[in-house]
Amino acid sequence: ASAPASAKTNKSYSSVAAKPATTTTSSSAAKKNGKRSRKPFPRQVASAARQFTAAPEDSDPGFQYLYLPSRHKETLPRLRAKLAVLKINNWRVLDIHFPARHVVALLVHNDYASDLRALFAAAGITPLSDFDPLDPKHLDDPRLVSLTTDELVQKALSVHQGRLQRALKFIRSIPIRHAVAADFCARAWIS
Repeated sequence: ASAPASAKTNKSYSSVAAKPATTTTSSSAAKKNGKRSRKPFPRQVASAARQFTAAPEDSDPGFQYLYLPSRHKETLPRLRAKLAVLKINNWRVLDIHFPARHVVALLVHNDYASDLRALFAAAGITPLSDFDPLDPKHLDDPRLVSLTTDELVQKALSVHQGRLQRALKFIRSIPIRHAVAADFCARAWIS
């Protein structure tokens, strides 16, 4: 009984060399692993191509918040879905928050701000040009009634800085997060 078992395990060199080698392509290997290779989306291709092109000379390297009127607070996924209906590229909107009652703030790159304004104008939406997030009148907390005007200004500043720091935590791309943080520091919004 031991002789046939050893005969099966001892294969000759010629029998092993005669078999064709099996090759796997990347797509067949991906199918074995349960993953399918996928064609990149056009925005992914455009993003990758931007890495290897020179920045336009008229480029403004900063970031800004656009403030828009809002009827009520809404969850961020629903708000982003409504922005998508307006044909706004959600990948270019880095942060969304509600700095005051009936106001929504969108953080975008300065180069995208003019495109965003044009999309809002086409939809009949007028951004709030005179909104000041540091104005103490936006503090809707009855516990703050006893504070002096200077204390209210300081509280509004600390609330605004807290929002900005929270916004930085939610920006996924590390290089963009650093660029936004550097811009916030240059404007003395955060320290």
